[in-house]
Parts: sequence; C-alpha cells; structure tokens
Amino acid sequence: PEYVHMTLPNPDCFIYFLCQGDVVVYVGQTHSGLYRPYSHHKDKQFDNVKIIPCKLNELDALERHFIEKYQAHYNIVGVKGAPKLKAL
Repeated sequence: PEYVHMTLPNPDCFIYFLCQGDVVVYVGQTHSGLYRPYSHHKDKQFDNVKIIPCKLNELDALERHFIEKYQAHYNIVGVKGAPKLKAL
C-alpha cells in the first residue's frame, strides 16, 4: 500500500460526528483534539466517531452546515417537528 503524508494546519482542529451505526446522532467541533468527542460518552449514546479536519476559522460554519444536513438527534432535541435522523 501507498501512504500519503499530510500536514494539517492544526491536527487538533476538526468537525466530529458521533454515530450510532451509520446514523449521525451528534455533530460537534473542537480545537482540543480527540478528548472532546470522547468526553460525550457520559451523556450521549454512540458507537463510533468520524472526523473532518478543518481550519479554525471554518469550524462554526461547517458545524452549522452539518447540523442542518444531518439533523442529528442530540443537536435538535426539543426542536418541535424535527425531521428523522439521516445516515452519514
């Protein structure tokens, strides 16, 4: 196999998706590395985490975009008439 070496602007900066199977249940952002996504194990049910590295100044816009796209359960709890969950 061929490996590609990538240098990310900030390897600790990314959008993360907490998933239950292939369904996104929460979308979040961090610039603190993997600690943040896994800190949710106390209050959210998920069995895998997916990440998209990005630049610090893109975090807010990307997080909003993916929350709207996936309508993740834990992001929309309490929103009346919220649509069903979508797969990643």
